[in-house]
Amino acid sequence: MWTNTTAGRDQFSALVGVLRQEYAALAWLAFKVSHAELLTDAHEARFLPMIIDEVDEIAEELGTIEIARAMIVDELCEALGDRDDARTLSELISAAPDDIAPVLSELREQLLELTEGLAATASRGSATAKARLATIHAALDNLEPAGGAETGYDQWGAKQAPTAGATRFDTSL
Repeated sequence: MWTNTTAGRDQFSALVGVLRQEYAALAWLAFKVSHAELLTDAHEARFLPMIIDEVDEIAEELGTIEIARAMIVDELCEALGDRDDARTLSELISAAPDDIAPVLSELREQLLELTEGLAATASRGSATAKARLATIHAALDNLEPAGGAETGYDQWGAKQAPTAGATRFDTSL
């Protein structure tokens, strides 16, 4: 069988290597997202730009890894007789040599677990962001003039005739 040849084993070994790189990059991404979540909860948003820069670097690295993985999968599919790379990782695992298949299977499970965790974190972060936006919106509502009183500026920052009278902000103090 082709998978037992040196070339077949080398390609499956290359797939193992690229999947390990992908796992490491995704684990680092999960770590940085957790940092961002902790900083946000601690109201230390001033440090978020640094994490965003690091996340951008990880995204670039993941893009490079995805290209390498696609090339390896394309080569494997072609060698297995497929004209396109339509095989799933599970199908490739079943075609892998006996000593490489368990490693690929374990990596697949680890990647699925990690990506599910990232999706849950993203969902939780989305809910947190929505709640914070609602809080900000409510705070901004409290800054609007009460009872039609004018502040001297309209909503676009243009000068208007000020009126005497308290604003909701003034009365809340």
